[in-house]
Amino acid sequence: MNKTLMKNRNCVDFTNFAIRIVGGSMRGIKFPVHNKLFTIGRFVDADIRIHDTFLAPIHCQLAYLNGSWHIEDLHSNNGIWISGRQISVRNILPLKTPVVIGKTIFEMEIGTQAESEFSGQNWFNCITV
Repeated sequence: MNKTLMKNRNCVDFTNFAIRIVGGSMRGIKFPVHNKLFTIGRFVDADIRIHDTFLAPIHCQLAYLNGSWHIEDLHSNNGIWISGRQISVRNILPLKTPVVIGKTIFEMEIGTQAESEFSGQNWFNCITV
């Protein structure tokens, strides 16, 4: 991790994060993250809508808290699986960690835009959380 980013974990530009679908019918699609709190599900009310009949209407919630992304199941039938184990309470979600919901696998990632901005060249887009 870049030393500049490590020194200031309170400054996060959420446009640098994305959800990348790495498995399932929507594989290869990348959803930019615009907020520090958002939902994923199969219905239009979800912030990120994934076409997967095994997802709940609003399946899970992701939140940026205390310098880390967290994921929480919102009472879905099929749950959330991280590293082969089902989670039942809010968990930290490390970047580039495969998450299984329904028949979909996704990862939280930092995009190439983030890599250049977190190098110390441009901090004007950061917001305090």
